[in-house]
Amino acid sequence: MKAVIFSLLFFVSISSFAQLMNPRGGMNQRGRMGQPQTRNPQPQKPPAFDGKKAIGIVNYDPEKTAKKISLKKSGKKFDSFKKIIVKFNKEINDVARINSFTLSEAKVKVEGAQKLASETRDYSVLRNTYKEVGDLFKPIVEEVNKKEKELDNSLEPILSEKQFKRWKKYKQKRKSSR
Repeated sequence: MKAVIFSLLFFVSISSFAQLMNPRGGMNQRGRMGQPQTRNPQPQKPPAFDGKKAIGIVNYDPEKTAKKISLKKSGKKFDSFKKIIVKFNKEINDVARINSFTLSEAKVKVEGAQKLASETRDYSVLRNTYKEVGDLFKPIVEEVNKKEKELDNSLEPILSEKQFKRWKKYKQKRKSSR
């Protein structure tokens, strides 16, 4: 009887020792953790800062936009719509070009703060930089919003009520997806 208990105890200890010394080092077949795997995870890159996106600068393709708002591509309505959209795109690109130095300066500031924050794990620097850049962008954002309001006012008499509603929806979707 002692020999049976002794041999049973011996086999149980051998099998448990073998399970703990799993050569894969990770999860064994029963789902328990063995020795932890050592990995060197790559540090996560911070997202790239896009000043134009932060300000809300969006260019619209007249043909694609007309299709989205169900405006037929033949006729006077489309011609005037296209003329207004092209003029708006030109004005917005001028705003971006005039403020290109501010945009590039903000990009350098934010990317430097992101790098510093990831190295030091102190994200208050990043928060302060975003606030600083937001204050720097305020007049540009106001100008872009003014241009968009002018665009809406010039499109409202051309488009039907349903098309104008679709235009507002499409415009909002484009601004949020960028």
